[in-house]
Formats: sequence, C-alpha cells, structure tokens
Amino acid sequence: MIRHILLELKYHSPFTFIGTVIGISTAMVFSFLLPTSLSLSEAIFHVFHPLHILLSATATASVFWRHKKQVSEAFLIGMFGSLGICSISDIIFPYLGLLSIEEVEFHVCILTHPQIVFPAAFIGVVFGILFTELTRKSSLFSHSSHVLVSALASTFYMVGYGELPLIQILPIGFAIIFVSVLIPCCTSDIAFPMLFIGRTTDEVKCIGKIKHHQEK
Repeated sequence: MIRHILLELKYHSPFTFIGTVIGISTAMVFSFLLPTSLSLSEAIFHVFHPLHILLSATATASVFWRHKKQVSEAFLIGMFGSLGICSISDIIFPYLGLLSIEEVEFHVCILTHPQIVFPAAFIGVVFGILFTELTRKSSLFSHSSHVLVSALASTFYMVGYGELPLIQILPIGFAIIFVSVLIPCCTSDIAFPMLFIGRTTDEVKCIGKIKHHQEK
C-alpha cells in the first residue's frame, strides 16, 4: 500500500503544481482588483471549500465502493474522510503555515457553517456510489479538478483570513498551498478508503493463483 501511495503522490505532483499556480494567480488577480475586499475572498472560499468537499467525497466513496459494496460504510468513510481531510487541506495547513509570518484567523466551517459542508459531503458520496465507473474512466479529469479546487480553496483561505497581501508572501504561500493540496488530497482519495477495504478483489485473485501454482 505504501508503494501505491508513493506512486499516487508522484502522479499527483504535476497536477498539484499546475493547480497551485492557477489558484495563486487567480487569487492575485482578485487581490489586485479588489485589494480591500476581504469579505469577497471569504465568500469565494465558502464556494470552493464545499465544492472541494463534494469532489473529495465523490472520489473517496468511489474508491471504496469499487472494492466493497457497503452503503453505510461508504457514507461513513466518504463523509468523514472528505470533511476531516478537506478541513486539514483548506484550513489547518494554510493556518499553521501562515502563523509564523502573520496574524491569521482560524475559521473552521464544520463548526461555523455546517449547513454548507455536510450537504456537500452527502451529495458527493451519492455521486461516488452512483457514478463509480464514470469516475474511474475520467480519473485524469477528476484528479485535475480536485487539485485545482483544493488549491483555490487553500489560496482564498490565506487571502480571506490572513493579514498580508498574497504578493508579499508569494514563495512561502506557494509552498504552503502545494503541501496543503498534495498530501491531503492523496490521503483522502487513495490512502483513507484503502485502509477500510482490506484486500481488493484483484489481490485475492492474485493470491489464489499463487497458491494454485504452489499446489501444483
């Protein structure tokens, strides 16, 4: 499993880099056009954060459902994984990364706006179960969109709840967003659901073939 996760991290890195560049560039444009409108940045964050949760829940539930058809478990894993890990990606990592260089507000949407994040997670799980084959076939698009939305959510958290303009903290801001996107996204989509699946169907077949050859 560790080898698989490392391969996924390697696979995600280029998309994370591109998504981070696009996220920061978009935020810088908004900061330049509306430098005093922190409320707008907060509003944009509250669009991308629930969207990130929806995409994450879809991917997590889809990976689990592909190997294990248990509705109650799929909902628990999809919702818990997306709500918790997306909060780490969009809020906790940017917050901790900025603490050493500026004042930043700790704003957790699960506590302050549960009405916008829990429905997003629920809908995402439903999508993941219903469209498992579709999400598998369009994995490149889903990975790219997930990374981009995550980068935008992390970026607008930094802009909306931090004090310094993004242009002043650009190098460290880029590094914070890159880590915020890469590690939690892979954890949510791949590692977290795999922990509850056990041996996959392919692995069981492979073990069966090995035993069959050994008996011969």
